[in-house]
Amino acid sequence: MKFFPFLLTALLSFCWLPIQAQRTYAVIVGVSDYQLGRPGKGDLTFSDDDAELFYRLLRSPMSGSIPSENIILLTNSRASRANIMRAMTLFQQATPRDRIIFYFSGHGAPGMLLPYDYTPDARVTLYDRDVKAAFRQSAARTKLLLADACMAGTMRNRQYPSRPPAVSSSTDNSTVVVLLSSRNEETSREGSNLQQGFFTHYLVKGATGDADINPRNGIVTIKELYDYVRQGVRQESQNQQTPVAYGRFPENLPFSTVKR
Repeated sequence: MKFFPFLLTALLSFCWLPIQAQRTYAVIVGVSDYQLGRPGKGDLTFSDDDAELFYRLLRSPMSGSIPSENIILLTNSRASRANIMRAMTLFQQATPRDRIIFYFSGHGAPGMLLPYDYTPDARVTLYDRDVKAAFRQSAARTKLLLADACMAGTMRNRQYPSRPPAVSSSTDNSTVVVLLSSRNEETSREGSNLQQGFFTHYLVKGATGDADINPRNGIVTIKELYDYVRQGVRQESQNQQTPVAYGRFPENLPFSTVKR
């Protein structure tokens, strides 16, 4: 389970890959080994591996072979609050035709994500408003947030427990996708059999082809991916963890492409 003895755990996981964007800029964060933690008491097991797995997904042809210079990967001691804040200035390079992605795997609490050097009194932490501010400072019209942590649903504005959002009626031309690993009262789990967090496991598995179901056309849409992740995580957790989604985007928005 992803929880921390000092704070309620919440995770913010935010992911989406529209294949028609010109360029993608991504910041990927994964913390298993915390400065104040130790194995079995504060540390996680697979969050850093999950971040590296997601990095490889973005670098793959299925996600558009995003250049390494457009991705910043921060794990464990490199994932300090200062480094994360500095990394998110990468989003300012994006033009309106581009997309930006922020992925986080690790501990969290309501309204915040816990960097490597967090303090129990929250003097050093990463607030959700910090990520939102970085998004607002970017000209990109396509913005994705993916989070894999306990009580991730506390980050939501609206919750879709059994279906993804419908097409937005918004006229501001922006596209926002938020995928969270669990409802606000649930823990997000890791599995020794999977060697990953449940959410990230099914996220990557779905994006690389398993979610391309209806229709089976070589394109994994947000709707297909969410349905697949939700079903897989609920089954793996024996219905104790349910991913949620919200945002402003069409159901047929592409997440990845699959070569068969």
